[in-house]
Amino acid sequence: MNFQISRVASCALPRVFRFLLLTSLIAVAFSVRADEFEDCLKKLNYRYDPYVQHPEHVQAAEALGKLKDPRAIGPLINCLKYNDKALRDAASRALTEINDPRAVDPLIACLKDKNEYVRAEAAWVLGGLKDPRAVVPLMNCLNDQDGLVRTLVIMALGKLKDPRAIGPLMACLKDQDKLVREKAAEVLGDYEDPRSVEPFINCLKDNNPRTRTIAATVLGNLKDPRAVEPLIAYLKDEQQAVRRRTKWEDFQLVFDPYSGRKIAAEALGKLGDKRAIEPLRLCLPDWEGTRYIRAALDKLGFDWHPKSEQEQIYFWFCKNNGKEIKQHSTQTIQILSADLESADRLKRENAAGSFADKPFLLVGNAEIIAKMVELLEREGTYSLAYTFLNSGNNELRKAAENWAGSHGYKVNTFRLY
Repeated sequence: MNFQISRVASCALPRVFRFLLLTSLIAVAFSVRADEFEDCLKKLNYRYDPYVQHPEHVQAAEALGKLKDPRAIGPLINCLKYNDKALRDAASRALTEINDPRAVDPLIACLKDKNEYVRAEAAWVLGGLKDPRAVVPLMNCLNDQDGLVRTLVIMALGKLKDPRAIGPLMACLKDQDKLVREKAAEVLGDYEDPRSVEPFINCLKDNNPRTRTIAATVLGNLKDPRAVEPLIAYLKDEQQAVRRRTKWEDFQLVFDPYSGRKIAAEALGKLGDKRAIEPLRLCLPDWEGTRYIRAALDKLGFDWHPKSEQEQIYFWFCKNNGKEIKQHSTQTIQILSADLESADRLKRENAAGSFADKPFLLVGNAEIIAKMVELLEREGTYSLAYTFLNSGNNELRKAAENWAGSHGYKVNTFRLY
């Protein structure tokens, strides 16, 4: 079947009739749109009971947002005062979609409402509207008595990206609410302002792990030499924290994308200061952090070489150098076997993970396999079980399946073609 594109014959009607026809069609469209707007407005205002959820009100608010009619601004702002969270959220989204500057002043007035949810929703919408008139009123709300309001104000300021907010945001890094501090660190980090170096250094000791990792990331990006020693101290603190970690904490963390050791190593690599080499060298036997430590040492670009046979083997595993590991398999087995008995938890985990990653080292070594299975049962982690599961060794695979089942996980099998 063939298709052909041809020009449509022009209308034979005179221009005046074509114009009148087009005008009539537009009028009909506006009439339908007006009817829809009035219908949505009636639904929004019809018999609202504050103690009952109203899906029809939510649908009406969403529809008004799509219509983008500025006459809906007042009724939608009024919805921010209702108890129904779904309706408040729908009204917030609708106001953001309408994106009319006439909504800014009424929303700024809502920042002083006695209801904390109204203040929070107003702050959120003002962030979406991105109108510079909202910056100062939002900054004035950073001392709001409600933590949720302060958090959403910070997020709104993050969308506005006004440099006037940098000072107030730095003050928020000392807020008593951990989520406020976390969001302040996130938003402030985007500015990459050199004035924030000292506040972020102080954040490395925050009791919220997420705030600490954000601070370490930002300090790496800022590349200020003042951060080197604090980041080294943070790296050591995080290593000690892992050594003290309980089974329940392992279960909660699963695969922690915000691992302090990984982030600290990455930040030190960006800073490029040779003072970081020795602390990073001591972190080589760290199964979960090995990739980041290797990358950091590579980025430093100095003539660094392992100081002992033990360190050399750790570094081969870091670089996934299977050829060298195979050529020195006898020494590798001796060192990793000793590490399985180490008092240092990180060394034990690293040895078990290294053996599982290179299963050719386990051929004929039933005693080592038994020790690895015992280690997984006693103090295993998600990442260690995952490595056992994919090691190609049947005994380790069965041990990993048993560990997963007893810790609430399900093992899925799939083929790679």
